[in-house]
Amino acid sequence: MAVSGAGIYQKYGEYYDLIYGKKNYSAEADGIKAIISKYAKAPNSILDFGCGTGMHALTLYYAGFEVAGVDISETMVEIAKKKAENSGAKMEFYLGDMAEINLEKKFDAVLCLFGAFGYLHERAQIIKFLKNVKKHLAPGGIFIFDFWHVPGFMRDFRPKVCFEAEKDGIRCIRISRHEFNAETSIFNADFDCTLIKGEKVLDAFVEKHKLRGFGIQEIKELLDEAGFAPLEFLDESLAKLPTMNTLNVTGVAKINR
Repeated sequence: MAVSGAGIYQKYGEYYDLIYGKKNYSAEADGIKAIISKYAKAPNSILDFGCGTGMHALTLYYAGFEVAGVDISETMVEIAKKKAENSGAKMEFYLGDMAEINLEKKFDAVLCLFGAFGYLHERAQIIKFLKNVKKHLAPGGIFIFDFWHVPGFMRDFRPKVCFEAEKDGIRCIRISRHEFNAETSIFNADFDCTLIKGEKVLDAFVEKHKLRGFGIQEIKELLDEAGFAPLEFLDESLAKLPTMNTLNVTGVAKINR
């Protein structure tokens, strides 16, 4: 899904749409559209960094935008391409590192959603990514991204979480084991997944993910270093200001130099 390495979201990516089948992409796309309409000048095109299986990108495409997506997971990019082809959507999905890829094209808005920003761990890597966002933004364009919010995360931290999802008769049981380092703001998650159909186990695997959380002040400093000015920060509703309890914060920024 993002920069941490091509090994993640391969096996997990195969079942991504099953696991997150109840995620309300339409509502999130409406929130993104409202932000774009508020800040971008004559918005038409969107680049989705960390696009995953393409659900945000496809939803925004059918809302009337020209959309392209980038992801480091070959599995997820192939799924996104198949979705676009099967639905007749004329859009491109690219395999690549979101901190390095150069599409040689500019967009009215660049997105980095659903925790993809958290796969950037080191300051130099984050700044490199933000400068790549700048490279792809048209004049007057905006950057919309979300990040794991350390204060909210620490209040809601659970070392083990069990989750179940079902689609087309296939049930996924995911046991997530978590560790959090408050000094580095690094969150390690082991996803232990079992896929079952009827009485038969179809698949079982463990995938390890390493993410980083941020405070809003730190995000402001990173944006400033990369030449961005923050426009606003929102909670998960994309309509209200975040609080100390907000787990996932959405930031909106523009280029200021």
